[in-house]
Amino acid sequence: MGQITGKLTNDYPKFNAKTGVRSRVYVYALTMDDADKEQYMGIQGANYREDEETGQALFFQNAYKGEAVVLNFSQKGDTLYIDDSMFDKINDMCIATPAMAGAMAGQFLASLGMGNIAQPQAQAPTQAPAQAETQEQMGDDEVA
Repeated sequence: MGQITGKLTNDYPKFNAKTGVRSRVYVYALTMDDADKEQYMGIQGANYREDEETGQALFFQNAYKGEAVVLNFSQKGDTLYIDDSMFDKINDMCIATPAMAGAMAGQFLASLGMGNIAQPQAQAPTQAPAQAETQEQMGDDEVA
């Protein structure tokens, strides 16, 4: 068994008629060896899907986990899951340091081409700063 990786290839909205909730589904194309593919096919059963063009197994996730992911089988071998331990570490850092959360969000948005909109804008001063007095305003005294 080798390393299983996934690349985000698609996402689409999904509506649950029973609950009335609309969510987004993220689709990852998996790269894995034949033994892992057989195991995944067995787990998925009738729900197993492949990309029609590449033949890669597809993995469906209801939460964004990144553009590229690493997946693992559970200890029992009956579930394939995305290793999101890095997300947990980042989340812990953001909770501990809110300023870091804003900076990281800004970098992430910039990487998506959305600009650095998470950075707080500088506020205009409420009073004009005091201006230094010029020689004329100070009087006729000569500077020695």
